[in-house]
Amino acid sequence: MAGYKSAMSEKRSFKNIALGALRSLGAYLAASYSAGIVMTMSFFLISLDGGENATTVTEVLTVLLVGSLLPTLYIVFFAAIPAMLFVLIAGLTKAPRGWLDILVAAIIGPLLLRLMSMSLNGPNLIDLVFLTAGGVAGWTYWYLAGRPSPPYSGWFDPD
Repeated sequence: MAGYKSAMSEKRSFKNIALGALRSLGAYLAASYSAGIVMTMSFFLISLDGGENATTVTEVLTVLLVGSLLPTLYIVFFAAIPAMLFVLIAGLTKAPRGWLDILVAAIIGPLLLRLMSMSLNGPNLIDLVFLTAGGVAGWTYWYLAGRPSPPYSGWFDPD
């Protein structure tokens, strides 16, 4: 009977790991979309300074919801490896989450921007947009991934 019970707990454990991975993936995609919305909204507001005006609420919502899909695709692609490394390191070191998620995601945005543009110029408005979008993405991930806090459990738990 003991063998049956350990096999059942192993199956539950695999199920929990799979569900946890799906939850993390969903949280990452939602975080990327929230960052895309923040970036699109920021660039939309910056464009208003140039005299371009949206005429209806529908146009504004279309720009924000549909127009943010392209930045979201870039975010999903370029931030995936840094995000996975952060989650792995945070899990293995049992680092406190929450503010750390927000801070790391906020740093990833401008850092990736600098790496892709190969520019070392001082901070500018675009860095602030990427910093804000990253912070929103970090909070979204932390909130949707279950607001993990020590003790950690899941696929990166060494026990």
